[in-house]
Amino acid sequence: MAKDAKSLNGTRRIKADVVIVGAGAGGGAAAAELAQRGLSVVMLEEGHRYRPREFPASYGWAINHLYAERGTRIVEGESYYPLPGGRGVGGSTLINSAICYRAPDAILDAWADAGLEGLAPERLAPIYDLVEATIGVTEMHPLQARANNLFIKRGSDALGLGGGFVHRNAPGCVGCGICYLGCPSGGKGSVDRNFIPLAEEHGTEVCADCKVARILVRDGRAVGVEARVVDQETSEEVGRLTVDADAVVLAAGTVGTPMLLLEQGLANRSDQVGRNLAIHPAVGTYGMVDDAINSWDGVPQAYAIPLEKGVLLQTYNAPPEVFFTTQPWSGADGMRKMRMLKNIAMCGGLVSDGSNGRVQLGRHGKAKVTYALSTRDRHRLIRALRGIVRVLYAAGATEVYPGIGDGVDWAKTESDALAPLTPDVEEREMNVYASHPMGTCRMGVDAARSVVAPSGETHDVPGLWIADASLMPSSLGVNPQMTVMSMAIHVARNLAAA
Repeated sequence: MAKDAKSLNGTRRIKADVVIVGAGAGGGAAAAELAQRGLSVVMLEEGHRYRPREFPASYGWAINHLYAERGTRIVEGESYYPLPGGRGVGGSTLINSAICYRAPDAILDAWADAGLEGLAPERLAPIYDLVEATIGVTEMHPLQARANNLFIKRGSDALGLGGGFVHRNAPGCVGCGICYLGCPSGGKGSVDRNFIPLAEEHGTEVCADCKVARILVRDGRAVGVEARVVDQETSEEVGRLTVDADAVVLAAGTVGTPMLLLEQGLANRSDQVGRNLAIHPAVGTYGMVDDAINSWDGVPQAYAIPLEKGVLLQTYNAPPEVFFTTQPWSGADGMRKMRMLKNIAMCGGLVSDGSNGRVQLGRHGKAKVTYALSTRDRHRLIRALRGIVRVLYAAGATEVYPGIGDGVDWAKTESDALAPLTPDVEEREMNVYASHPMGTCRMGVDAARSVVAPSGETHDVPGLWIADASLMPSSLGVNPQMTVMSMAIHVARNLAAA
């Protein structure tokens, strides 16, 4: 059963075994698991519920309707980084590139060694199997990947870097190249297409347009939530909804979940709520090629290259209107470059970072997200740019932007492009992007150093559980959506057994 602002006007109160805050990767997977185990579930989502045919393939529309804070969320470091997040039934799975990795065994082994035995590789493996089957994970085919990805593959092969096509949850992908605008074909397996309908088949009630304002606590125990019902087009409050529940699951994301806790001073005896933020800082660059490859056509991110431990190169693309807004080009040279956009190949790189950031209460109810890029990770970003430059030239690029500076001066030789990419390049000279926020309510055995117990229940507040990327004890180094879903199922099973 699905409801939204049109049907939730006025004041309402409902009862459920479990109320879940957030309808993204974690919330969707947790809802399906709990509902299949016979619990009554109500899921609240701040954003709206859209069908694939309602996505207009418009960047402006997507920013205003599918992105948290209308795409204005940033990380404050030595410079400012964009920090995108999804908003709507489906969460960030509505706007991601559908890349699917299991967490590296070395990461899960470290978590298990720290007392989180339920997250050991052998324990999570069958859950990963379930997730992959549910969301439709397959390896990308070259016909879907198309020219930009194949160009980067050519460079990787020439250098012997051992790259490969990624696995994605997009079983019906047609390669239209606009994953981050909402999938208009319905070919991407975002959780609104699988886990959430599965939950609904077992009785879950999904309430969109509901922004949770308060977690209800009685005698120290979480017993429900209060939400404002908001019309997404007018931003007008049209109703209030209270859900009484035996358990509350926060799945509002790495920024949204700690914000809810900080606003009420909940579950923070350890003073760890909002701390330990990892973001997979990323950089990217591009080069001119002789052939028209129309990089915006085909899967945005279908090929990856493990450059070194902790550094993963991945292709990316951007349609002309998006690419143009990010460039400082002007004059005759700028027009020349824009006319040659069909000949530009693109590649990015992310690093497995330290947990060096923090989410705090900011002004006007918004989150203040800060981050300190370590010297180690800054050097990794520089090596990622050097790797991309080498791949582009090995594939046949004729001019390459090194990825630092104002984007006006391009290099005509590989040596000229590599020359400025020295270890002393400063953070503010790079165009850093915050890819995958994690870790702000981390799971752990020690209640003095973590927010959530190994079960997924908060140390301080009985009945209050967390099931999103904020749980992660450390950075993954790979795209996290499958691990978010798997950890959420792990938490849901513990809740159902409690």
